[in-house]
Amino acid sequence: MANPTGSSQAFTLYGWESSYGTESASKDKVFGVGQNITINRSNTFQKVRGIGDRDVNAVQPGQYEGGFSITTSLSNPWWFNMLFGTPADAGAGPYTHTWNSTTALPDSFSTILGIDSDTDSNQVLLGCKAESIKLSCSVGETAQLTIDGSYKTETEDSTLDTKQTESAYDVFFFQQGTLSVGTSVGFIDNVELEMTNGLLPVYSLGSRFLSSIQPGERNFNLNFTVKWNGPTNLDDFYGQDGSPVDDTIASQSTAVLTFNNGGAGTAQRQIVVTLTDLYFDSESLPTSTNEVITEDMTAFCKSFSSVVATDNTATAL
Repeated sequence: MANPTGSSQAFTLYGWESSYGTESASKDKVFGVGQNITINRSNTFQKVRGIGDRDVNAVQPGQYEGGFSITTSLSNPWWFNMLFGTPADAGAGPYTHTWNSTTALPDSFSTILGIDSDTDSNQVLLGCKAESIKLSCSVGETAQLTIDGSYKTETEDSTLDTKQTESAYDVFFFQQGTLSVGTSVGFIDNVELEMTNGLLPVYSLGSRFLSSIQPGERNFNLNFTVKWNGPTNLDDFYGQDGSPVDDTIASQSTAVLTFNNGGAGTAQRQIVVTLTDLYFDSESLPTSTNEVITEDMTAFCKSFSSVVATDNTATAL
């Protein structure tokens, strides 16, 4: 009997697929630094019952359902392909990588979970697509990335892929993040940007595995908490200064979330997410004894303008 295995003996990587569900030839990318992965699988068994018997008459497997969740510290921008396809590369050190409305649909990818133990296990998830990606950051912490998604099928064997070094990437910290909504937002406690693909799973007769996963309605939700420092955000929520609008509320023109390591030239590492037409859906103002007053803002954006990453990598990975 093999011994139990600790998480220090596991690793996860991914690589872009040439076509949906075809294993990537090179699974050599890390999602970030300090990765964690959860895989959920279901056979969705169908129980057949009929009159004359209290017990199950027959059992058949139904649709194969696979899901995954990745959490990691934010350190590189390549996962934006999961939302916006392949970026346009430019520059000559530092380089820029731009995702916008002209880039392709979300890319599919293969994800591995390697477990290096008495009995090695290399689990490869095929046809992965991201449903929800969250960027979040709180005072005193590293910026966090969460990716939730679905996959088509998988393989498992004892031949491990080659583990990659996570520490080759710089981690973004809270003091390197800024948010502007028209103008810079001050005294931010935390911010979360959730971007969703609205995935539409497609099954068909002849196979219990997914035929494809198509992108559906896209959503961009922005939530942040600030120390109360005047009615600016409240007035934006109202739609005018001093009281709620009794008619159409105009959007805020842009929301820009930036992470910048402060480096210059080829040492610069920056991610700039620009969203357009932001609407404040709700505002909360908790006020408690002996505490600084905070303000919780919940908003959504109609669309995105661009994501621009700056680094010293000539071609997006």
